[in-house]
Amino acid sequence: MVVGIGAMTVKQAVLETTTEDPAEGPLVAMSNLREAAADTYDSVQFAVRGTSGIYQFKIRCLPETGFCILVREDSNVLPNLKEGAVLDMAYCQAWPAIAIDEFKTRITSIGSDDKGRFKGHQVVGLSILSAHP
Repeated sequence: MVVGIGAMTVKQAVLETTTEDPAEGPLVAMSNLREAAADTYDSVQFAVRGTSGIYQFKIRCLPETGFCILVREDSNVLPNLKEGAVLDMAYCQAWPAIAIDEFKTRITSIGSDDKGRFKGHQVVGLSILSAHP
């Protein structure tokens, strides 16, 4: 089963909305894509230079930050995540668990939520840039 946007998968939508011409409105399309990706994918996996292993985080779509992951403040991966960095990330569906799509993803923001529900975590904002061919 392939979950997607209408008759299109999220990967196809990324390929179709990647454009050089800002006048065509790719930001609106990407905004819709982020919401669809958050609904389609359950988690994201990636490796970071300077650490060992592959890290996996649950994907969230929060009103304050949008498409993001939560990383514990004492996690070994956090010091290696930098705002503006572009990483190859594997997006995993909850069901079927074997369905994985890979996207280049930019870290748009890293911030704490000291007073909110996610105390002790950093909220790492993500933006899908393009699909791997």
